[in-house]
Amino acid sequence: MTQEQFKHFCTKILEPKHAEHHNGKDTIQQKEKEWKLKMWHDHSDILNHSYVSFMTCFLYDPINFLTDEEYAERFPEKKKIDVQSFVERPQLYIFGLSGSSDKEQPTYTETRLEDLANVTEEVENIKSILRVFTGDNPARQFESGQQRGGKFSCVCGVPGSEHSNFMKCYFTEPLTLEERRKHAVSGQAWQSMASGVANPFQGLRKEHIIEELESRGIWLHDEKKPKVQAKLTEIIHGIVRPPAICCLHPLKSTSELNIKYYEILACEPLHDLTNVIQNLIQELPHHVGENNKQDFLSFSETTIGNKNQIKGSDARLYVVKLAKCSIQKYEEGKITESIPNLVNSLVDIVTICYSDYDTRSPKQLLWLYNQCFVFELLCKSVIGNPQKLTTRKFYGNHFHCITIHVPETARIFCIKSIVPEQEERSFGTLRRISEKTTNRQPKFVVDNAMLRMKFQTSLNNPTETIAKQNSTVSKQAKLLPAKKRTVLQSTLLKKFPLLIQSHLERIADFVLPGKNVWWSVDAEDGMIFHDGPEDHERRPDGPQLHHFRSRSLKEERNWIKQKWQECLNHFASGELQLPFRRLKTYEDGKIIYISKGTKAHEQYTGLMAEQNEESGVRLGRPDQEPDGGSLEPLDDGKSEKRYTDLRSKNEESGVRLEPSHDMDKENEPLEEDLLYLYGMIPEDR
Repeated sequence: MTQEQFKHFCTKILEPKHAEHHNGKDTIQQKEKEWKLKMWHDHSDILNHSYVSFMTCFLYDPINFLTDEEYAERFPEKKKIDVQSFVERPQLYIFGLSGSSDKEQPTYTETRLEDLANVTEEVENIKSILRVFTGDNPARQFESGQQRGGKFSCVCGVPGSEHSNFMKCYFTEPLTLEERRKHAVSGQAWQSMASGVANPFQGLRKEHIIEELESRGIWLHDEKKPKVQAKLTEIIHGIVRPPAICCLHPLKSTSELNIKYYEILACEPLHDLTNVIQNLIQELPHHVGENNKQDFLSFSETTIGNKNQIKGSDARLYVVKLAKCSIQKYEEGKITESIPNLVNSLVDIVTICYSDYDTRSPKQLLWLYNQCFVFELLCKSVIGNPQKLTTRKFYGNHFHCITIHVPETARIFCIKSIVPEQEERSFGTLRRISEKTTNRQPKFVVDNAMLRMKFQTSLNNPTETIAKQNSTVSKQAKLLPAKKRTVLQSTLLKKFPLLIQSHLERIADFVLPGKNVWWSVDAEDGMIFHDGPEDHERRPDGPQLHHFRSRSLKEERNWIKQKWQECLNHFASGELQLPFRRLKTYEDGKIIYISKGTKAHEQYTGLMAEQNEESGVRLGRPDQEPDGGSLEPLDDGKSEKRYTDLRSKNEESGVRLEPSHDMDKENEPLEEDLLYLYGMIPEDR
């Protein structure tokens, strides 16, 4: 391979930095030997008994496997296949009797540890690395050591009551597996696990809670139990024990257990999308006006009816049909444009989540971030306070995972690779096998099911069924109008600058190249992102996508922080022109407002901002006054209280978005209600 060919290959596999490195070829050859494993597990009922199934597969990576084109060239006589789907076919790893309680679930942990001790040994020049876990929310909670449901239902640690506070969700960083382990064992309550206690932080008496807090360096005196319990809950933010694989040896690091690169994702698109779609179909009829309510109720009854749960493939088809229905109503002048825009943004999210690996591109990532942002904004504007469903259900964990964690995960993973559709279908196969080929006694089910399952999957290709269903959904989606560029209206930029800035911080690598690369500004339209069908997939100005083989989610988040810091520096120097008068940031806990040419005034600005934050006075642009800026009163209206979260005390104007309800204004959310939904007014106000 010539140097030019090697450079092209490195670019293709998203490792361009190795093309110029003196030992780049050695590094790439080493990575070619490392195949990354995905783990999944779940519980289900078979013949009136609870069983657990563990399945695993390799993650598709073009450095390890052929692309579709390479396969067709190498095997022209064979039928074309979807190489990614073939590689990611799950294999049954562990199947056995097990309840879903916290005491029963760790039954197979010792077996997993024994296998992990040997997994890194090279077999036929291949080194397997356990890389990622994907599963529904209860499975992720067990695997990571998070509490089941309750206040902290998401493994990222954001309280369920704050899932609709976008700015808090944006800047809460999930802990790595090693950080979770260290956090769990930093006190002394975890030691009770040796005596069989599954969740050592639950059910503690007051004196034990105080001892646990003191062992963590937190001292409380003469406090009642609810207060000390609340303090402990705040400290552990949902962690109830070390991660599942670490439970037998809590003091061993993840490196010692061969799970150094193992990440438990905070989202699982199959269940998350299915539930978000189902919730939207059920809730939307109550927000389209009385004249249209019956038509949308009929659609909900036809598709969802009385079902508690619908299949993922059906949900994807239903949301496409809902988009067609809403577009037709809009063209007839019966509803406002915001309703079809809401549904179309969800269709776009579904499309990206089920796209193949070879469609990954910077433009697709930008499109996903923007559509998730638009979807959450329109949900707050169109739906506001849900009527049929509770706020916790509609804006709950599934909504949170889709809008917050899916785009973050897409930075290094192909989302299709972590959709466990084939794994979820395996229980149906195991159930049919057990019903037809056993005497229904539990002791005979496991061996028989595993043997027949292995033989059946070797003969039949389950990916063909999934491909047919995806084709049906895709054909329907192609009937929708052509997609357009994402536009953030100028009114939105003026009324919610901090919210828009928070979104831009998440896509700092797209903001940094500057105007007219990935975005542009129009005085009338607002901020226009170049993520439409006619825009380029990649641009020479960057950014370059990263890959799970070389980057963790934590490393990716830190990289984005660095890019945003560069954006702030360029904005201050005037090199980067953003549609804001100033940007808000923090330094050593102090608020800093950055405007063009404010580098010399940063310390002054931060100190003055801190002093004036509570008095309702904010700094003007330092470049307007020779002494560093004039003082101007805040036009805060209803912002009498400031809401403090992990990143910001929101001092901006208390102005709601433009009303987006149509003919029926009865259910339009009040100004203060909408501000609360955006996280600008505390819940207890």
